[in-house]
Amino acid sequence: MKEQRENYELIKLAEKISESLLKARKEIDNLRVITEKLYQESSKYIGLFNDSRYEYLKNRVFYTPKDDGNCEIWASGLVPIGKLEKQKIKSLESLCPSMQRVKESSNLITNLYLTTFDSIIVNVPYADIHAYLTPKFDFSKSWVTYWEADARRNPEKKTIWVVPYKDALGRGYMTSVITPIYHNNFLEGTLGIDITVNAINEMFIASSKKNLMIITPQTIPLIVNESSATILTIKDLKNYNYLQRASENKVIPQSMMMIQNKSEKIRHIARWIQSDKKRITLSIDGTKYTLFKEKIPEVGWNLIELVKK
Repeated sequence: MKEQRENYELIKLAEKISESLLKARKEIDNLRVITEKLYQESSKYIGLFNDSRYEYLKNRVFYTPKDDGNCEIWASGLVPIGKLEKQKIKSLESLCPSMQRVKESSNLITNLYLTTFDSIIVNVPYADIHAYLTPKFDFSKSWVTYWEADARRNPEKKTIWVVPYKDALGRGYMTSVITPIYHNNFLEGTLGIDITVNAINEMFIASSKKNLMIITPQTIPLIVNESSATILTIKDLKNYNYLQRASENKVIPQSMMMIQNKSEKIRHIARWIQSDKKRITLSIDGTKYTLFKEKIPEVGWNLIELVKK
């Protein structure tokens, strides 16, 4: 009970973060129902927009070249863009209003999308996808937000959170909640909601005067606020920048894990993070600190506070 009293504010903050992420998961589950119904009754969905919004480039890529206030659709031509593919794109337009509603419902959400086995993406908001993806681009082989939901990695067909990764669109480090879309036991594609690490920081951590960190079970430092970074001399993912769009989503290298850090002090903290212990007291540069740890239940991350003794 004493520990709970000491940790009360930390517990409440962990719950608040978890509730916001849970809301995103519930939204993607609702969209899954809508999308699977669309696939079951595709002949009923004849499209929402005029064909003039699309361009057909080099008889391969079929896409929306500008932001018209609706969802962005891009087809790589991995499957040739003929009559059937165009009919499919028209039916997928029916998802746009639901996707836009979800995007507008939360400041935490960066974007949401459907990616299909034949490399069509329906995306909200507009991101100029054509500027960096190439003809015949294959989402199933290049985007972690597709392959993590496939039958081999996700045989139970669950909605899952993806371990944070470097976003292909150049928007920083990202986490995503994804769910597979099946029709007649065939994986048609995946739905996803992206949330940047920095958005989580801005909403929940940046304004706090406490020494706070969010660390993954793999000991990746997602968010370390300025005061904590000064105490521990570590960087988090919001401070790792890259200038070029990558087209592929990149998994975070093991070298960025605290458990792999050159400092024994940081490795010691990492081992504690991976243990069942809720608190630890240690000396950092001659000053004693107690570190408190609470799980963020929805994603299994660790919310940590450093308290000077």
